[in-house]
Amino acid sequence: MLRALRAQHIAFTLMLLLSSCLIASAAVAADQAISPPKAGAKLAQLFVRPVTLRGTLNGAQIQMTLHLKPDEEASLEGSYFLFGQNHKILLAGEFEEDALMMEESINGKDVSGLWDGVYDGTVLSGNWSSLDGSVLRPFVLKVVPAGQ
Repeated sequence: MLRALRAQHIAFTLMLLLSSCLIASAAVAADQAISPPKAGAKLAQLFVRPVTLRGTLNGAQIQMTLHLKPDEEASLEGSYFLFGQNHKILLAGEFEEDALMMEESINGKDVSGLWDGVYDGTVLSGNWSSLDGSVLRPFVLKVVPAGQ
């Protein structure tokens, strides 16, 4: 079942990339540019320890906490919340090199959204999308230094 879900996620990601290009072209025309993520540093360095990130999801302020899954090298889990709301949304996903793909769940059972991003050594950026791909939102996150 996990393989089928991953295959479905990969197919969806490819479809999302194509639609992202079309949306980005339309957004530029509408003066709402969605910049493509920059490629760069490896995420393995970022997840040596649990990490907290802050930034925006479609302009809304969010905070995300991620850590490696126990006994796994390229899988992670965590949660995020929107400032001003107290509900945490669960996250689980995988990374390779500088690319990150995660699924989110509002209720802890069903997938409610997808995160697809790239880490450039300073910023994790990309797009969040609804499961059916009808909603696409840009995100930009930076690591919060320890103790803040």
